[in-house]
Amino acid sequence: AVIVAPPESAFLDRWLRSYESFDPTQWAYHSVRLPMDLSRAHPDEVRVLPHDAFFWPMWDDTALRRLLLYRDYDFARNYAVHLWSQAASGYVLSVWSPTFVHGLPSTLNCRMRAFLPPPSAAAGMADPT
Repeated sequence: AVIVAPPESAFLDRWLRSYESFDPTQWAYHSVRLPMDLSRAHPDEVRVLPHDAFFWPMWDDTALRRLLLYRDYDFARNYAVHLWSQAASGYVLSVWSPTFVHGLPSTLNCRMRAFLPPPSAAAGMADPT
């Protein structure tokens, strides 16, 4: 998940204090359920966004193809993108490199190019393969 908050956020401080009773066999309680319960109990301390702000597109074949292979996904509602690495590894994650990102004009690659050197410089970078 993604959290954007100012330093010493009341909500994050409250959530962090709850970890004093953390049970590693029940990680989903502290990591998923408790923050939602806290957000409902203290709605003035947090703003919960819809799942598609961070976890979209989903991990199904059609969605991953739109994100990783084709160029037809609209990021207008996204604040971040979850890459679903286990589900997506069969597509391109195992071959991603600066050269690959510049070479395949997929939706995600086109976004990532802004954070990479230009193709001529990227070509000289070692590929991790």
